[in-house]
Amino acid sequence: MAELVQAIFLEVDGVRCATTITKIDTEENWQREAVKTINRQRRALFDRNGIPEFPLSFEAVIKRGAQDEVDWEKLGKDGKEVSVVVEKDDGKRKSYRRFVVQSNKESSDADGNVTRSISGYAKDVVIS
Repeated sequence: MAELVQAIFLEVDGVRCATTITKIDTEENWQREAVKTINRQRRALFDRNGIPEFPLSFEAVIKRGAQDEVDWEKLGKDGKEVSVVVEKDDGKRKSYRRFVVQSNKESSDADGNVTRSISGYAKDVVIS
């Protein structure tokens, strides 16, 4: 059964930003791989753990007439702690911490709203 998401938001140094995040795609890649050894069965017998990666992409909407309060180019590079938080209906939070932006795409619609498609990676995940 899928859990419903109550809120998705961005935190910079523990302060919640007013930017509205409408969609998020997350991935947790643990990079486990088989260790091929020389044996009689000619099969991999063991596996090894790799370095985990947490790529993210999300869409942030800036309403017509509102200012974009986040400097997306410097986000995660200016020494501030950046977290993307997904809060579920049951109260559990999954925080993708130390987020760094890799790309930023901007699009506009006829109503004057601006949508930013942000992609990057987090260095850590905390479930609370």
